Amino acid sequence: YSLLRIGNNNLESAKKAFEDSIEIIKEAIDNAKMLSSTGQPSTSLDDAKKLLKTTLEESKTGLNEIVTYETLKEELKDSSRKSYIMDLDSILDMTPGNIDLYVQKIKHLISRKRWFEVANHCEQMAAKVSRYCGVGIFKGDLQDADPFPDVKLEELDPD
Repeated sequence: YSLLRIGNNNLESAKKAFEDSIEIIKEAIDNAKMLSSTGQPSTSLDDAKKLLKTTLEESKTGLNEIVTYETLKEELKDSSRKSYIMDLDSILDMTPGNIDLYVQKIKHLISRKRWFEVANHCEQMAAKVSRYCGVGIFKGDLQDADPFPDVKLEELDPD
């Protein structure tokens, strides 16, 4: 998921890795089933099967998320659709590190003259970024510019 979260658009290698892992896990589960008939301790074999099944589900989820991302990315080529902003928000939830998509959203809102939404979106982004930084952003030479010197950063909330 890391490539997707940071906004890396080259997801073919991740997609291939998920597909390969699904095949390998299925093969390992089949091998574990064959081992169970040879008299191996069932608890360790059962634990291994559970772990493999969990990993298989996570791989399938990751692959589905990449497919959903690619589908949404394709739909974003037509900005005249009514669901354009909803699709853009959905893809931004999947790839919060993709700066190009944030710029695309802001440009779209500006082209529609939706100024309140532009300001709101920028304000929420600033609050999220400052919250994720984990440290105050008004340090050093910016300390004098801090509009709320007594407010701890954890109290900022984008919602």
